[in-house]
Amino acid sequence: MAVDRERRDAQITSNTLLDVFITFAGLRFIPRMPAGSAVGGEVAALREEAWQLVRQARQSQGRVVVNLGGTGEVPGAINVNPLKDQQVRSIPNLLRSTAERIGEIFQRGSVDRIVSNNIVYGQVNWMAAAKGAFSALRSGGEISIAPYAGSPQHIKEIIAALRAAGFRDVGLKFGKIVTAIKP
Repeated sequence: MAVDRERRDAQITSNTLLDVFITFAGLRFIPRMPAGSAVGGEVAALREEAWQLVRQARQSQGRVVVNLGGTGEVPGAINVNPLKDQQVRSIPNLLRSTAERIGEIFQRGSVDRIVSNNIVYGQVNWMAAAKGAFSALRSGGEISIAPYAGSPQHIKEIIAALRAAGFRDVGLKFGKIVTAIKP
């Protein structure tokens, strides 16, 4: 029992010293992550980064636009891009994540508009992305997706996903841009 008590006391001392070190290093809170929760830590970091970018967008532009798969082609947008399948540098307002995780990283109702331009067929699971987009968008928010090459199968997949997620007024503009509104 004495050995167990010493181990417990040593662990408490170790944790306290780590807390003191982190606090003096300038952090406002002490990060705590259970063993095996690297993914949870990644999501928390993305949420914090997204929150900062949303605040900046609201202050500078008065609205928040998120570009799924974005590389900076939409001025002022927060670009959500995992940087796979392409070489990309100097993307402004970049969140290194996928379209499917938008609902995890943005606060519910914090986004005014979501766009996606030239997404290649098969790069996005639109069912998951549409559900997340529905969560992230404010009521009355708009989503606009222009798939690369505008293949009929890709367009049908996007339309079905948006309808299944609960969007209304799902339609096509110019025969290749899928649009919808969150009720």
